[in-house]
Amino acid sequence: MPARPVQIAEHRFPHDGWVAAALGVRVDEIARRNGLTVAVWEEDGLGEAKGCFLQLGSGQIIMLRELTHAVEHLGEKGANVLVDAADLVLQGGNTISKEVAASLGLSREEVVRVADAADEAAAGRFVLSFGGLKRGD
Repeated sequence: MPARPVQIAEHRFPHDGWVAAALGVRVDEIARRNGLTVAVWEEDGLGEAKGCFLQLGSGQIIMLRELTHAVEHLGEKGANVLVDAADLVLQGGNTISKEVAASLGLSREEVVRVADAADEAAAGRFVLSFGGLKRGD
């Protein structure tokens, strides 16, 4: 069984947060199952957001983020898993989503979407537009 994730108070992705997976579980339920604390904030232009930062056993830092408007009006089922754009390029959505699911005790069915090759390519173009990988990657 993978190590339990460690919650971290705050983090800033070196490039930007990029969606690696969409979950079919609300962030409050994930927090309940894993003993996490959920923060609530306003996301500019998107409204209320809830979530937290976690460091997985591999050292990968993720953000679980759920946008209230997206769940209530756009058909989202739960939280998104965000990682640094460079991490998505280097590791791939499939690898990241498997570690997230195992670390958080989620079933295969609870991961409803995984970033694919097109998402990874878009993240790569984004990273390159900012001069490539930043120090520490």
